[in-house]
Amino acid sequence: MLGNTIHMASGPTRYNLMEKIKTGEYFYPMPILGHGTIALAANWIYAIPFVVERNITIDRLAIQVTGASGAGTEARLGLYKDGTNLYPGELVVDAGVVATDANTVVAASISESLDKGLYFLVIASESTPTLMAFVPAWTPIGYSASGFGLTQDKHYYKSGVGFGALADPFVSGATAFGAWHPAILPRLLTLD
Repeated sequence: MLGNTIHMASGPTRYNLMEKIKTGEYFYPMPILGHGTIALAANWIYAIPFVVERNITIDRLAIQVTGASGAGTEARLGLYKDGTNLYPGELVVDAGVVATDANTVVAASISESLDKGLYFLVIASESTPTLMAFVPAWTPIGYSASGFGLTQDKHYYKSGVGFGALADPFVSGATAFGAWHPAILPRLLTLD
């Protein structure tokens, strides 16, 4: 028997990266591999997995527009709870609209206490702005069909949803797709 053997039930096997995060700051909803950009499609909704590792309160949802989409254009931000089989379910908050007509960071103010669990950050756009995007290191939905290398993990999208208030529950028939994720960053208000 080895003298330094630790039984698996004795403690965690890895450090929880989200256990300690700084209040008052924006953070990525998943660990990331890299940054890029994505051009949104008009009247599509995108749902990005957001793993909440401990109870928190968030007070903003932000995006960075890198390619403005024309005077007066907007995108709608929101948050859903996990529903059935890792698919967005009940609407938590429709955060309203933010402008996409200038190259800048824009945020919607909210105040949401979230229990530990899986959520989905969403964006729907009336036009085709280009946003900062990211490649996650992992999502609970799984890897794309290209294998187990440094691939883009999956998020959901659905075309033809229109532009208006977010549906409750989430729209049916969205596709899980491995591609750049629109970077929707929550801001941490408190660690509850």
